[in-house]
Amino acid sequence: MHSLASSQLWRQIFDRAPAPLLCLQEVEVLVARGARPTVRVPDVVLFERPAEQPMPAERVRLVVEILSPGNRHTDQVVKRAEYERAGIEAYWIVDLDDGPSAQLLTLVDGVYRGETVRGTFTTAVPRPLTIDLDALTDRG
Repeated sequence: MHSLASSQLWRQIFDRAPAPLLCLQEVEVLVARGARPTVRVPDVVLFERPAEQPMPAERVRLVVEILSPGNRHTDQVVKRAEYERAGIEAYWIVDLDDGPSAQLLTLVDGVYRGETVRGTFTTAVPRPLTIDLDALTDRG
């Protein structure tokens, strides 16, 4: 279900992303520089072109992680803090076991703030997008 949901969400964002933004799956994102850089590979990434690997966090507008039983703490706590420190404008955490639902986090004064949504929703951050969460688990 994780792969299906990731593909479905990628397609929705890809089809609606305004130029010059591009949406891809599993792009390496450089969230911390230094002697021991930190690179994460979110399920879905919306970024400013051109594509490069790893993608500098300052060009990333949205990262999406889809929760799995073995990654809940990492996605909800560790990655959230890393993406926040890196200054990534929006972070969505999708929970397939909860409806599905998505926690839409937006960076406000250096801290993520947000809400949990279900069904079809429209957001202005990082760009105007309408997303159907119920389609993430649709096999037809």
